[in-house]
Amino acid sequence: MKEITKQQKRKTRTLNWFISSLVMSVLMPAAIAQTVTLTPTTYGVVTSAGAQTANSLTGVTSTKRGWFKFDLSSVPAGATITSANLIYSTTTGTTNSGNTGNQLNDATDDISLLTGTTLYGRCAVGGSTTNLYTGAWSGTHPLLLQTNGPTGGSAAIATTLLNYVRGQQAFNFACFSLIRGSTAAYNFALPQLVINYTGGTPCAGTPAPGNTLTTATSVCAGTSFALSLQNPTLGSGVRYQWMSSSDSITYTNILNDTLNTLTINSTSTGIIYYQCTVTCSGSTGTSNHIGVTVNPSPTVTVNSPGICRGTPAILIANGATTYTWSAGATVVGHDTATANPNNTTTYTVTGTSAGCSGTATSTITVTRPPTVTVNSATICPGQSVTLVAPLGTGTTGTATYSWSTGATIVGHDTATVSPNVTTTYTVTATIAACSGTAVSTITVNPLPVAVNSPTICIGGTATLIATGGTTYTWSAGATV
Repeated sequence: MKEITKQQKRKTRTLNWFISSLVMSVLMPAAIAQTVTLTPTTYGVVTSAGAQTANSLTGVTSTKRGWFKFDLSSVPAGATITSANLIYSTTTGTTNSGNTGNQLNDATDDISLLTGTTLYGRCAVGGSTTNLYTGAWSGTHPLLLQTNGPTGGSAAIATTLLNYVRGQQAFNFACFSLIRGSTAAYNFALPQLVINYTGGTPCAGTPAPGNTLTTATSVCAGTSFALSLQNPTLGSGVRYQWMSSSDSITYTNILNDTLNTLTINSTSTGIIYYQCTVTCSGSTGTSNHIGVTVNPSPTVTVNSPGICRGTPAILIANGATTYTWSAGATVVGHDTATANPNNTTTYTVTGTSAGCSGTATSTITVTRPPTVTVNSATICPGQSVTLVAPLGTGTTGTATYSWSTGATIVGHDTATVSPNVTTTYTVTATIAACSGTAVSTITVNPLPVAVNSPTICIGGTATLIATGGTTYTWSAGATV
């Protein structure tokens, strides 16, 4: 009986240990990996003179720096950040310059609180600002750049960014700046900071996301804007589902958009409504919807004429309300400009309607007028002469010829003339609607006056006198 009691105690201890382990596994589940994608809460550009433009990352150069700030409060307290990736992409309006002195920097202080030249200076390395990346932003634009990826990223940069974001977690913000290595402007879309983390305090209760927030309530088609929530739901285990609607009644889930923020680049026009359903431990809350008006961008067209060098071209644009032209084109009307380039040149026209813009390009093909020469000659009345009009050196292409009245065309570039008096003839050579002319003068000398015809006796000598000529040749038997 005593031995049986010991066995029972051992079984009881084993059972208690199992139950305790089971309870702990339920109460303390394994850390769940979470991802949060952030868009800047504030951003802008600042020039070396201190002039600022808010809500824009357009025209970043060596003397016009971009900056942006992320709110890190959606990463729950106590969470362990496992990785971070900053995505900062160029837009389609960017022209590749190939410069390698571009910079992406981070700052440990809140540069969004600074203004003017102080903000401009803090964007550069020094003080609280350190460099994340220096190098090329080259390739076909739009260009995807990232710190933890194949384009512009590396393991070293990813580690540096991770350490920086971890250090900023206690302050709930992260600030960055963009500097071009040249005066060639680069345009950037809204950056994104993707943070992966585990742990932290689990979410609790029913989410109350409040209003849906947007960086813009009216945009042009193809322009990005960011959506976020008024009240972030803190803790791990939160799930998001963004939805859109054309009538604010029937909503459709936006596929693959299950993060706390959403960046939209809509090509559909009209008013589009957005809301987000937030889930925590089976309880859900839906944000109040917001409508964003997407205006159509005008489809701009412009002609591409061909001209002869020295002749101005007229450019006519269509499709918009107002127009601006690139350098070299002179505005002469509401939708019209002229240009007179020496060589084939491309011009850009930007048309704007209701605040939205579209562009078109015009290529003016410039052809040099052909050079042509033609011979002149001196003839007597009744004689004919052949005129030949070859193209001058440097003129290429096949020309067509036209001759002034009185010339008889006998070949591609050849004509004959037979004037009775001194006459001027004009030949015109034409290549691709461009013409060049040359002039031939045919001098007609009058016939000499006849010689006298004296009468003599047999054996006598006659003197023959010719007049009217310059030089004379006599027939056999006459002695000069």
